[in-house]
Amino acid sequence: MTAAGRASGPRCSSSRTPGWACSCRPTAPAASTPSPGCSRPLRPLPAGLPAAGAPTSGSPATGGTATSTPGRGAAPVEGFYQPARHNTSTIEKLLTLTTSLRLSVRPDGRLSFAGSTWTPVGAGLYRQDGGVRRLVSVTGSDGARYAVTDGPAYQRVPWPQTIPVTLAVLAAFAVLAVSAVLGLPVAAGVRRLRRRPPAPARGWRAARLLAALAAGTGLLFVVLLALVLVGGTSILFGMPGHVRALLLLPPLAAGLAAASTVVTARAWRQAGPDGDRPGSAARAHQLALLVALAGLCWFCGQWNLFRWRF
Repeated sequence: MTAAGRASGPRCSSSRTPGWACSCRPTAPAASTPSPGCSRPLRPLPAGLPAAGAPTSGSPATGGTATSTPGRGAAPVEGFYQPARHNTSTIEKLLTLTTSLRLSVRPDGRLSFAGSTWTPVGAGLYRQDGGVRRLVSVTGSDGARYAVTDGPAYQRVPWPQTIPVTLAVLAAFAVLAVSAVLGLPVAAGVRRLRRRPPAPARGWRAARLLAALAAGTGLLFVVLLALVLVGGTSILFGMPGHVRALLLLPPLAAGLAAASTVVTARAWRQAGPDGDRPGSAARAHQLALLVALAGLCWFCGQWNLFRWRF
């Protein structure tokens, strides 16, 4: 080896692959200076990220306002954040409901996130009060918002998948399901005690029965699912048998709800004289119950709880 070769180190013998940095040295070369003797180009900076030392939009260095330009320096957006590394195609997605963290911006500009308070230190950076961790808000190239710390990174949860929306949908369904499961038998018993004729139209009675069965099946599923989540059942290393059995209920509830919708539409069109038509309260309750069942189906589809999704 010549003196020049010893001074510059061994040449890179790897094939030329555009867009990749040389990996033949233990330390990375400067971004603007290629490695001596290396024939491979340096990796370019990702699009949208500011250069080192450049002020970012919305930072004190520029005095501008926050924008959604991809890269660092975007103003933090309040909401719920989930770990950036999470499952989206199997039932494990449901675990993000229990791992989501809320980020809020205080009037003085500080952040409340992950059980800590974060104080801005400039250039879009935040420092943990009483700690050494740092946080920065990042906008991805797809428009998603991230909160990146020294440890894990978090992605902002879309509003339909947030905990308040999910709980509101389930609460509305639970109320209407209980009213159907308990209210319909009670109404039938009262009608029989008062020796009143049964509810009009056999088709309408079938529609109400199917809706009540769908509501009862869905309510049972929600209660058992809550017990599974609270009980600490692990699904990370395989699907337990009782969870597989539990996931038979959502398709059953969806099938009953679809059948009730079809029978309800037919009974409504085939209603005879006014005396054979159900009352306005019964029709309103049936419609509300079908909407609640649709919300349950949306919940199951959103969180991959239909059996064929895992």
